[in-house]
Amino acid sequence: MRLVTVTGEASGDLIASEALRKLCTKMPQLALGGIGGDRLAALGMECWFRSDDLAVRGYAEAVSKLVHILAVRHWLLKYATKWAPQVYLGVDAPDFNLGVEARIRQQGIRTVHLISPSIWAWRPERIIKIKQAVDHMLCIFPFETRVYAGTGVQASYVGHPIADMIPLEPDAQTARQALSISGRRAVVAVLPGSRAGELKHNGPEFFRAAAALARDCEVVIPAASASIAQQIQRHPEFRRAEQQGVRLLLQQGLDPVSHQALAASDVALVASGTATLEAALFKRPMVIAYRVPTLT
Repeated sequence: MRLVTVTGEASGDLIASEALRKLCTKMPQLALGGIGGDRLAALGMECWFRSDDLAVRGYAEAVSKLVHILAVRHWLLKYATKWAPQVYLGVDAPDFNLGVEARIRQQGIRTVHLISPSIWAWRPERIIKIKQAVDHMLCIFPFETRVYAGTGVQASYVGHPIADMIPLEPDAQTARQALSISGRRAVVAVLPGSRAGELKHNGPEFFRAAAALARDCEVVIPAASASIAQQIQRHPEFRRAEQQGVRLLLQQGLDPVSHQALAASDVALVASGTATLEAALFKRPMVIAYRVPTLT
């Protein structure tokens, strides 16, 4: 059996890899291809493009990368059809995935979408496109299946894959030892986001806050990949924060370094997104902040 999986950012790669791990164990002959990151590649997926190629936020960034995204979409539609999968699994990234799913579905390929667009919160008219594109919607929140009742879209609640990765009682002491954090000062985890645009717009404020907090606290900033670490290190504000003692935590292996940082922390400064749910599951109080381009 062949399955195409497409994710649009680091959190999607994490969620997809956790969702597919058990499936790969039960179906060792399953062939995976698509767009993903390090974790999906570790499962044996043939990555045709990196998730970073699709990682945009808001209209301004989408316009700036439009030519590249359209080129990826054109290639994906052509090659995925030739690859002849039985199922296309789109993970989040609805503005990209739903359009591809609609075209793929016309070729007789079954389409499944993991993480429902937030039609219960905004842009409810997207249900029209979802009906055209999706055979089965996999919902990560229990109330979402009720949203699809009577729409003609088959929907199932599957839970949030990340919830299984986080212990009910996080061990802060063990996490601090693993990160070589000692002393009695409070620990603050700073998570400015994983997309290039998030680091560009959120980064300066987050790093200035980190520098100010470092006078009285231990401050750590996790980087989910080498490329994200390089983007962070290029920020002048981060370099100034580093001089104040702020530490950049590099990803080692496949265990999310953000989870180590949150487990070790007393409080977190978090960009709006998947990391807010992770902080909540780690039972850490948080301040949520986000800066968007003016056009967006």
